[in-house]
Amino acid sequence: MRRPGLALGIAVVAISLACTAATTSASASINDLRYLIGKWTCATKLPAMGKAPAHTEHTPIAFAWGPAGTTIVTTQLSPTQSGYGFIGWDSRKNVWWSTNVDNLGDYAGESGPNTPGTTVLTGWSYGLTAPVQSRDSITKLSATSFHDLYQYRKGAVWLVGADTTCTKR
Repeated sequence: MRRPGLALGIAVVAISLACTAATTSASASINDLRYLIGKWTCATKLPAMGKAPAHTEHTPIAFAWGPAGTTIVTTQLSPTQSGYGFIGWDSRKNVWWSTNVDNLGDYAGESGPNTPGTTVLTGWSYGLTAPVQSRDSITKLSATSFHDLYQYRKGAVWLVGADTTCTKR
């Protein structure tokens, strides 16, 4: 089972694609994410996991240009964990990609096409337990807010790992 840290980390990277999904065509570029540069606050509802009860974490997230302006770097620092990631656009495959790692040793990677409305990114999450298949359903709520529902697969069932809403500061 996933730990809360990785759920937050994946949400951080994946939710950053939300507004792009709602505003661009199938042909995208990293410049479509220019609006993300800056600071955001996210409220992430986490289900009970292990001995930890269900709770909500409020996390500041920052987005900055990566090397040569070809990627965006995400930084998340909260009282319980920190995470870092990268977001990019693969023009050869016409997909967004995202990767992240956190201070708990968890890491993940997801990708998906640029689509209007809700974008779904799929991939794998790796932690101290066996790898799990993951997906994020990302929806733009407004120019300064978006929602990300992170799920992971257990057998044939998709379980909620994190339910996040972010607002630009």
